[in-house]
Amino acid sequence: MTIANTLEDLAVVLGERSVTYGAPAIAFDRIARLWSVVLGVDISPRRVAVLLALLKVARLVETEDHRDSWADLAGYAVIGAAISDEREDARHG
Repeated sequence: MTIANTLEDLAVVLGERSVTYGAPAIAFDRIARLWSVVLGVDISPRRVAVLLALLKVARLVETEDHRDSWADLAGYAVIGAAISDEREDARHG
């Protein structure tokens, strides 16, 4: 599979998950607030993306050829970047 095809597939999956779980920025904000309460420290939505990406890295160490974990890792990176962009736009908008 080419890089372009992989990115197209990822875009479809992210779109489907947004329908199922809500907009990533809202979902990751919700996760951040929940984790913050449980852990007793302030967690940002961007940090949620980093931590979930690290979860996928830990799984890939065990099974490097697991395609879904690679896709999820890329997805968390894209969501983290999008959340960063949204926050930057909000500051300058």
